[in-house]
Amino acid sequence: MSQTAQFNPLPLLSVMPGIASSLEQVGHDLDHYFAGPAAGRDALHNALAELHRVCGVLQMVSLKGVTRYGEEIEKLLQELAASSLAPSPAHRDVIQRSLTALTHYLEALIDGASNATLRLFHQYQELQQARGVEMSFEVDLFFPELSVELPQSVLGIPLETDVQPRIKLARSQYQQALLKWLRQNNPAEALQQMRTAVLTVMTCVPQDQRRSFWWIAAGVLDCLIFDGAPPGLNAKGLLSRVDLQMKALLEGSQADNYPATCEMLYLLARSHVVSELVASLKQTYALDDYLPDDSSLPLSQTALVLEQMRTQLVVARESWEKCLQGDGATGGGGSAQSCQEFINHADQLRALAEGLDRNTLQFLSTQIHAGAAHCVEPERAQRIAQDMAMAMLLLEIGIDQYSHLGSNYHDQARILAQRLQGSMMRMPEDTEKFAEVIALHSEMEKRKILGPLANEMQGNLQHVEQGLNAFFADPAKREEIRPLPRLLHQVLAAMHLLSL
Repeated sequence: MSQTAQFNPLPLLSVMPGIASSLEQVGHDLDHYFAGPAAGRDALHNALAELHRVCGVLQMVSLKGVTRYGEEIEKLLQELAASSLAPSPAHRDVIQRSLTALTHYLEALIDGASNATLRLFHQYQELQQARGVEMSFEVDLFFPELSVELPQSVLGIPLETDVQPRIKLARSQYQQALLKWLRQNNPAEALQQMRTAVLTVMTCVPQDQRRSFWWIAAGVLDCLIFDGAPPGLNAKGLLSRVDLQMKALLEGSQADNYPATCEMLYLLARSHVVSELVASLKQTYALDDYLPDDSSLPLSQTALVLEQMRTQLVVARESWEKCLQGDGATGGGGSAQSCQEFINHADQLRALAEGLDRNTLQFLSTQIHAGAAHCVEPERAQRIAQDMAMAMLLLEIGIDQYSHLGSNYHDQARILAQRLQGSMMRMPEDTEKFAEVIALHSEMEKRKILGPLANEMQGNLQHVEQGLNAFFADPAKREEIRPLPRLLHQVLAAMHLLSL
């Protein structure tokens, strides 16, 4: 984590004895209350007052997420004090666990743990459920440090002149694109247009921290463009808030963008690294440090998921081959059915990858699924044939090399995602990005990735040779040569990857 984003435990260390004493007193008062609620109401009020003081101290030492957590305990006690809830042993147990978790969390901070308040989310959820709240949201406890040093790539962009007309035009373009996206009218193109508008606005604000909001917003749009954001997050609300910030700029008002900034950073923290911009944002704001540690799958379970992905990838390739052939387009729809089968297999690959550790194969599997969803008919499949073959080959390598995937692998996945998106939108091929793929694969060769690629090409060529031998021995056996173009196409894709 960068020094600017790292929590400083020294202020907390100086007040921790008082906090610990207060929390202990809160616990004693609550024990007295739950032992006899009717006679112990004064003890409950004392506990509330003491807990309120603790939350004030936590706010003073810049523990916003922990303060929010403490306030949730306060709310439950307030409802008990107002007799809107009948006290029960379940309430007592929830509050005791919450206070214990709070003490342990603060002690861990002093010992050098990262300030990831989401580690308290389970207890936070229990507190809300005890109050009758059905849905709890992690973003409630997500308060990253925003006072970080922005990179020169953001601060160094010259400030535009005559900014008001530029912002007004950018907002108009953003609103039109947002409306298209909401109506799902070419959503990929709409998101690109919104991203362009946001970056335009960024150049119209001073070269200081005020640019951070627009830089972060562009990263959120990258996550949406490349399907890197997890489902269930309120992207619609976030994009509407970006529009309101543009309005505030035009009106010269000081709209509070802190809640929206935290929510956008939460989306980025939970998203896959889909672009260099997102990678830079995650690093600058040290977003991974605000997430609870993932518990890795047992080795046996990981091996099982990877084997299931291998099997699923084999059948996915078979259906992809049939989808590309196109014979069914005029002969009963066979190929259209194969395209749908490929979509289903790609969806299963994506679901299996989600069960693996974070930031491994999920993003590439999601991109393959997004590309598959575009291939509802053979003609569309042909448009992305080479990029899809490269993506499935890269996924196979990732499955085989799962235990030591490096940053190069994820860079390749991002570049392939951009190529797939470009192909789906009929954008011209980005030769510079393609050159990056080749360069990255040359680096992977040094990491012993050449072996699997060579074996794949050799196996394909052997099948081609066998098919040709059978056909030339008996030209009536046309079924023997039907799969050969697909096999040769995969060899060609691999040669591209190795710059051969």
